[in-house]
Amino acid sequence: MNVSRYFVVAPGAGISPTELFQWLLENSPPEVTIKQTCFGAIADGPEDELRKLADRAREEFGYAVFSKERGYPAGDPRICRRTRGGGPRPGFPQLQRETEDLDLIAEGLRALEAGEEIEIERKKPPSAEDIEKIIEEELD
Repeated sequence: MNVSRYFVVAPGAGISPTELFQWLLENSPPEVTIKQTCFGAIADGPEDELRKLADRAREEFGYAVFSKERGYPAGDPRICRRTRGGGPRPGFPQLQRETEDLDLIAEGLRALEAGEEIEIERKKPPSAEDIEKIIEEELD
């Protein structure tokens, strides 16, 4: 079954999206299509081949490159900006936000791999009264 995957470069990775794109072109089998993006690349092809490619990218780049499945293939008219009349692609703001956190995720994965004990600070969500107070302050 064909799927589509994002390959995203972490902001502090030390490599550029273009370098990742070139590496993917050189290391992907002929049945995989690679499209360069501002954050890395989108790859379309057989699910098992893309999984192997993601594993090889992890071996090559460590935690500098992350990969996840995408809901639509590259160029799909249902979400293509050209057919929708411009604007951001649905889901792009979410991907952009996720990309901002990749350096923190990489740091956590390195610490976990090194066997470091990680303490997580649990934040208490604001109460309904606190939210109400914030809203009232903003409306005044």
